[in-house]
Amino acid sequence: MGKDDWTAIGEEVETGMCDNLLHILQREMPKTAANFPHVIENIKAHWAKPSQCRKCFENLLTDRRGGRQGFPLATIMEISNINEIYETNYIPQKPRDSWTMHEHML
Repeated sequence: MGKDDWTAIGEEVETGMCDNLLHILQREMPKTAANFPHVIENIKAHWAKPSQCRKCFENLLTDRRGGRQGFPLATIMEISNINEIYETNYIPQKPRDSWTMHEHML
């Protein structure tokens, strides 16, 4: 899928008109869908709310409880890929002013 496809999906989700987001996630994340369908549902549930979706991806990709086996590499790769697509194609980027561009220097 190209950037325009993901942008269109984002617009559909924002307006509550995206009935096919689940299907698209299942298609783009086949191993995750087959082995961890709750992960797909979790991402779908938070997709339209950027702060919650970012937290969802962070929780999926980071072990906060310790001592857990974690996901297989193929699943981690699929989650990471969708996370990157979400960050670069879906979330509206705020215009940067000179303060935010240089805040790392403070």
